[in-house]
Amino acid sequence: MQNKPYLKNNELYQQAKSRLPNSNLSTGEIKKMLNNISYQDLFKGYGNTKLKLSNGTFIKGMNLNLLYQIHWLDLSLSELLIKFSLETEKHLKAQLSNIVGNYGADYEEYLNRFRYKNTSNKVLHKINEIIEVDQDNYFSKAKKEYDGCVPSWYLIHHLSLGQVINWYSILQPPAKQEIVNSFLPNDIRLGLKKSEDQKALFKSFLDYILEVRNKSAHGNKAAGLVLNTNLQNRLIEQTPFTSYFKRNESGVIISDLYNFFVIVIALSGLESFSVNVISDILYYFQHNSLNENNPLYSLGLTVYDLYNIDASGLNTLISFVNQKHNLNIGYLK
Repeated sequence: MQNKPYLKNNELYQQAKSRLPNSNLSTGEIKKMLNNISYQDLFKGYGNTKLKLSNGTFIKGMNLNLLYQIHWLDLSLSELLIKFSLETEKHLKAQLSNIVGNYGADYEEYLNRFRYKNTSNKVLHKINEIIEVDQDNYFSKAKKEYDGCVPSWYLIHHLSLGQVINWYSILQPPAKQEIVNSFLPNDIRLGLKKSEDQKALFKSFLDYILEVRNKSAHGNKAAGLVLNTNLQNRLIEQTPFTSYFKRNESGVIISDLYNFFVIVIALSGLESFSVNVISDILYYFQHNSLNENNPLYSLGLTVYDLYNIDASGLNTLISFVNQKHNLNIGYLK
């Protein structure tokens, strides 16, 4: 049954029961739940967490209502991940607007392929297509308001983070370096003496944030989230913030949520943003670890266990923010 591409309702109900073997679920209970939330959203995921056994069933003590409460808890963290990624997105859009605005007033000028790298045709064709299709009439409104033009800042505002990263990627080297300089502070650039290394590290960070953002926005569980973007150990080791990254037992920097927090803090020059990130993260973990707020309490687990982040890791994040902005935020005990 597991390998079938589509399961009928009765088959889904039976599969749900098999995932919660010790909960004595009735078909009516499962039917009511799955009429309101999909099997995919409720049962899938958690494979890399302490909630599931190697055979795909949930641990003893899990029941349907508890599973939904954990799902709700996970949604709350996903919302934070998206919010944090918006800082990078808005920063990148502002910098790209500053550069591209110098190329001309209308898109026929600032999307001229001769202003970009030789490999730019595919990206520019896609952006032009977005303007011409004008699915939501955004650009026809802009032309009426701006004397027949679609200003670059207006277009960039209506593009996705992925589309903006693609646009950044086809800039000529000097323009690309200007954006890198706005994100990476001097001490990081001094560690990475080669311009190409600075740009490679920055691009890997953008790709990492994009993957976390997209997976969070499209319903992937934050708990046990599998990330495929590899962080570049060689380049990170040359930066002054290398010690703040989380590593595996072999000392290799890993792709996980904790390192997402490090990256968004590293890329922002705003003290207020870094402080807000720390505040939101600390509140999420501390509030949801209190017995009365912890849906995992009956399972003998905490929210720290769910995301494989501990208090010492959060203190390392605090150290990073304190060092980066010369602050004195207090540590967890």
